[in-house]
Amino acid sequence: MDIGIVGGGINGLCCAWELAKQGHQVQLYERDRLMNATSRASSKLLHGGLRYLENREFRLVCEALRERDTWIRRVPELARPLRLVMPIYKASRRPSWMISAGLFVYDHLAGKSILPKAQRLSAEEILRRDPSLDSRGLVGGLEFSDGRMDDYALGQWVAEQARRLGAAVAENSEVETIAGDGCITTADGETRRYDRVLNIAGPWAHRLLDKSGIRIPYQLDLVRGSHLVLAQPCSQACLLEVPDERRIFFVLPWKGRTLLGTTEVRQTLDG
Repeated sequence: MDIGIVGGGINGLCCAWELAKQGHQVQLYERDRLMNATSRASSKLLHGGLRYLENREFRLVCEALRERDTWIRRVPELARPLRLVMPIYKASRRPSWMISAGLFVYDHLAGKSILPKAQRLSAEEILRRDPSLDSRGLVGGLEFSDGRMDDYALGQWVAEQARRLGAAVAENSEVETIAGDGCITTADGETRRYDRVLNIAGPWAHRLLDKSGIRIPYQLDLVRGSHLVLAQPCSQACLLEVPDERRIFFVLPWKGRTLLGTTEVRQTLDG
């Protein structure tokens, strides 16, 4: 088929790559530069979503863990293993047995993973790895595996794979409207008809539908994830609880600095 894709983030690029592998003709439109919006502002993690186990989303976690290992195996120069520590304090909202059970299931869902399994750590070992952690009430913790990646570089790598298979990838090519008959009209007035159109514009997907006069019975529930990049280096990747809350956040090494986040709050495109 002849397929048009709107959106040059990681999802649009991976779809272009996969469809080109299947032999379809693919044209991807990106209004700015590839991987230049939300796809470039991630936590830089390749993970199975440990916290989703609390919601019993086992299938999602299992699929994500398989993909984590696949990326690390396929592109080792851009995706690497990462060991994270989760300290446990007397005041932690999640008891030690719950975290241990969760990580046991996490490793089990990963199957025959290329990464080592979780292990217990003493309070002394945790503080040896990162003396800046608060020692008050620290009773120990666990160490587990996930992966880290350069989201921007990985997206550019995917774009190159798609191009090699014949996909056309256009930057600075904004789509003005799409139509139910498969027509895509760009901001410069050009119109082309496709057999299928994939609207993968991320948080802007619904705005494109509105501009195109297309009504659907769904609404996007948008959230904003924010990160801080601190100047000092990170000696140990950690998964921590927000004090007096069940919410968790990451402290991660990133290019000689420390990446701290993420928060999640509801967001509109206008604010």
